[in-house]
Amino acid sequence: YSLSGSRLMPELITIEVDILTGMPFMNLLGIPEAAARGIRERLRSALASVGLPVPARKITVNLISTFRPLTADGLDLPIAVGLLCADQILPSERNEKAILVGSLSLNGDILPVTGIAGRLSALQERLLEQGFREILIPAACAREVSCLQGLSIIPVSTLEEVIRLWRGHLTIPPCPFHPIETAQPSLSSLLSIRGQFQARRALQVACAGFHNLLLCGPPGCGKTLLARAASSLLPPPDAHEIQRIFKLWELSGAFHDGVLTRPVRTPHHSITTHALIGGGHPVQPGELTLADGGLLIADEIAEFSHNVLENLRQPLESHVVSLSYLGESYQFPADFMLIATMNLCPCGQFPNMELCTCLPSAVRRYQSRLSFPLLERIEMGLTLEPVPEEEQTCCTEEEALQIRDAIHQAAQRQRIRYAEETFSWNSRIPPSLLETYCPLEKDAKALLEAAASRFGFSLRTQHNCIKTARSIADLAGSELILREHMAEALLYRPRGFVTP
Repeated sequence: YSLSGSRLMPELITIEVDILTGMPFMNLLGIPEAAARGIRERLRSALASVGLPVPARKITVNLISTFRPLTADGLDLPIAVGLLCADQILPSERNEKAILVGSLSLNGDILPVTGIAGRLSALQERLLEQGFREILIPAACAREVSCLQGLSIIPVSTLEEVIRLWRGHLTIPPCPFHPIETAQPSLSSLLSIRGQFQARRALQVACAGFHNLLLCGPPGCGKTLLARAASSLLPPPDAHEIQRIFKLWELSGAFHDGVLTRPVRTPHHSITTHALIGGGHPVQPGELTLADGGLLIADEIAEFSHNVLENLRQPLESHVVSLSYLGESYQFPADFMLIATMNLCPCGQFPNMELCTCLPSAVRRYQSRLSFPLLERIEMGLTLEPVPEEEQTCCTEEEALQIRDAIHQAAQRQRIRYAEETFSWNSRIPPSLLETYCPLEKDAKALLEAAASRFGFSLRTQHNCIKTARSIADLAGSELILREHMAEALLYRPRGFVTP
């Protein structure tokens, strides 16, 4: 058996090897010829390095799987062991309930396989159900795989070690268990922000409830620093989130050092639609999926192409990416917090009419790059202004720690409140449960109704205001949403503050 497949969709491959009398040739079925040719050449050299030439007979290797592997990643070692067992050099009894994965160098060394820990993690329950207990992996991957429990993971360095192990001449202890370590990013970005007290408060509210946030303003006012500071304010992931983030990062090859933080993805505005939502052959995740459980920072969002921006709408609503390719349907997780920044005109100086050189039509055209349906899915927004010299004071480390502690306490209240639900953030409350989890004081309800009537709020905008007010109330330690909480939430509504 081998562990292969695309990095996001791992699959078990059963490998059959048959040796018959005939013209000497190794035929590999179920894999493209280019990959098969590489396997044949590597096997000849690797086996010769341990004094075991490839049998001069007709060899057929059949790969049985629900998909056709496009690469030979991780297949060399199981094919080599299967070949030696078919040639009766190694006992075949040990093949039962054992999984092998690894690539071979020409001198017989076993090379690491990218994303092996994520693949094993994604298949862990299935492996245990089918009775697999022993898994041979490259020794270089031992550290990243050591966070998995329930499986006996044997690290091997060379083909010679595997041969001795199969013959019973060598004992290799399984990898000891090491839990995944988490780390809290530095507060340096928050400490570097000068002034912008209201923006700091908006960022605190957004992080407290995992709300999407749009920051507008002229260049140099601190939008990007505020966006980057969010990663240091969000609470560390819980046990469920750790496993989910770990799988996605490992499967994408982004997790290497054994320390996990919430993902932060910062795609450039020139990104393509496929790079954002995923795709390709084999299908691979995009930036939205790699940001699952963390942050997606869209700096200068108005510079992104129209197609890319419109492809954000559905994931922001459903928190999944749905793709169809070659008759198959795929759903990738995309539960992220979006923080976007933008200028209000092409030159960046609007609404300062003394410095802005743009025509009114150019300003409207630039701001309209963010469509109303997309803006409605961004719960919070704020326009920043240049900071006067007398207000250019930085946040102290004590104040920054207080901000972060308040966010962590609000997040803990949400985890307790939504313990029986499938979500754990205020921003993810479905409309059917708003009345249950967001009780409004009479005055708060009257204020929302008055604002909705005056400004023509849609039902989605009203729901966003209620959920934002819920996070403000959690920061204040109140179970009831009061008028002052709703008043602050209305300040952050994104509809209406972008257009001149």
